[in-house]
Amino acid sequence: MIFDRRNHPSRGRIISDNPLTQPVPFVWPLASVATPTVWQGEIIANRRLQIPTASTLTLLAGTKVLFAEGSGMTVNGKIVARGEKGREVIFTSAGKKLPGTWDEVLLEHANGSVISHAVFEYAQWGLHSHFTKLSLADSIFRNNNGGMRFRSGPVSIKRCLFRDNSIGIRSYRGNGSIEASDITRNETGVFVREKGSGLKINGSNLFDNTGYNVRIGDFNDENVDAAGNWWGRVSRLIPSLTAVMSLA
Repeated sequence: MIFDRRNHPSRGRIISDNPLTQPVPFVWPLASVATPTVWQGEIIANRRLQIPTASTLTLLAGTKVLFAEGSGMTVNGKIVARGEKGREVIFTSAGKKLPGTWDEVLLEHANGSVISHAVFEYAQWGLHSHFTKLSLADSIFRNNNGGMRFRSGPVSIKRCLFRDNSIGIRSYRGNGSIEASDITRNETGVFVREKGSGLKINGSNLFDNTGYNVRIGDFNDENVDAAGNWWGRVSRLIPSLTAVMSLA
């Protein structure tokens, strides 16, 4: 309602017909997010953004971040992106809808970051995590050159879908777990570049990746725990993944 509680016809009227159903896209004007900030609606990033150590960026359900070509985000503070089913937080291109159009969301020592019910698409790497304790759940990585890569951790990946990327997930000296996730139609599903003993891949579907479902790098000299997965040799998927598949 638009009303100041005083009805004075001599002051004129506010005409508010045909209201918008969505917020007007907001072009973020600064090179950084220097204080704790909440984003909602459509945010356009025309440059690479920095989230410094003392800051937390919170993205509410239904928020869409549109990155200009070559731009991205570096998080040294913390990012909290909690979407909902049907109201995902979307990280996408503001222009061309091609893999590698924008760069990546890079987490550097961004401990405590949480991402759930999110979509990463058309990036060079959707999500890149360095030395960060990260919880990632119920999210989709599609049409990127790389879906996600990480070093160290710990990183928890649960109920996620990695589809139609060159590489779904890349781990380099990673400490993490991949559970109840669907990794399909990539060139390489999971690439374990080096020191794979810290990575566990369990209870997931890895199938129809054109090159490798799991590729072990030439410099990896440790065993990788990939027990209890489905590799595309029987007629049904692991039942727990039906909810994630519905997001595709």
